[in-house]
Amino acid sequence: MTQEVVTSKSFHKLLGIGVSIALLVGLFWFVDLSEVLVHMKEAELWVCLPALAVLIVHFLIRSYRWKFLLAQGESVPYRALFDSVLVGCLANFVLPLRAGEFVRPLLLARKSEVSFAAGFASVVTERFFDLAAVLFFFAIMVQFLPGVPDWVYTGAWSLGIVALFILGFILLGGVAPDVAKSINRKISAYFPERFGTRLHLFLEDLISSAQVVAQPKNLIAILVLTLLVWLSSFCFFYVSLLLLDLPMRFGIGIAVGVIVALAVAAPSAPGFVGVYQAACLAGFSLFSVDESSAVAYSILTHVIQYALFLVYGTYVLSRSGIKLGQLRKPVVTAS
Repeated sequence: MTQEVVTSKSFHKLLGIGVSIALLVGLFWFVDLSEVLVHMKEAELWVCLPALAVLIVHFLIRSYRWKFLLAQGESVPYRALFDSVLVGCLANFVLPLRAGEFVRPLLLARKSEVSFAAGFASVVTERFFDLAAVLFFFAIMVQFLPGVPDWVYTGAWSLGIVALFILGFILLGGVAPDVAKSINRKISAYFPERFGTRLHLFLEDLISSAQVVAQPKNLIAILVLTLLVWLSSFCFFYVSLLLLDLPMRFGIGIAVGVIVALAVAAPSAPGFVGVYQAACLAGFSLFSVDESSAVAYSILTHVIQYALFLVYGTYVLSRSGIKLGQLRKPVVTAS
């Protein structure tokens, strides 16, 4: 590993921690912490059980979708997929730099015949489908919010178009990769060299990871399951409203889910601490929910996720005789 790479990783790690600290300080500077604690003490904790059940269903669907994103997915045991997804989430919550994106295919490589390269390519494809879905839901969500400025509507429609472009480019990369690469070269050439190079590499990754959609059966399954993945995610945020005395509106679940999904792409400390809380606060502000309730909700729902990843992820690692720190080097054979 070169000194430049080490320096870059250190910078991004420090940047993420700095962003999280700044957001937490800002949140608790403007929000009354005593009110947040009161809301948490009065929370209906029994709701953690149905919320946890919905969260597990979400990851069951996400894991099943992964089968169709892998070239040899039909031969991969479903348990290996589910275990790898949850351990990847655990890594994202305890390690910096979104390490779970690498840990997940590494663990799958230990548990199946799928190579690390193939597993990682499938994770890249998955992220593109999720990004398209989130942008699409954001564009729809904004249309139903009262009192939104015109520029927000314009931005939402623009993001919706971006979502359609991403989906269209994935399809083109799957069925006609040479055409997609030619378009990529032409698009990248229109931008300044530095940005154009990054855009070119970004689209190359998208093309190379999109081969699985060349099969109509796979494509239909991925689209349907992506819809179910995000509806189940919104259901988690919706059911969790019962934790506190909050309006039971599915629109709130969608708003919070979409904004959280967009926000966690920003640099942050492990577990998206600070970023997650700020995203929940932003989502609830669209519905005039008081800040202390929003922050209390964010802490409680975050703890539910932490609990699932920590308990199940630790169980998987313990059963497999693997330490999280060992999942840092690619492996190509099954254990």
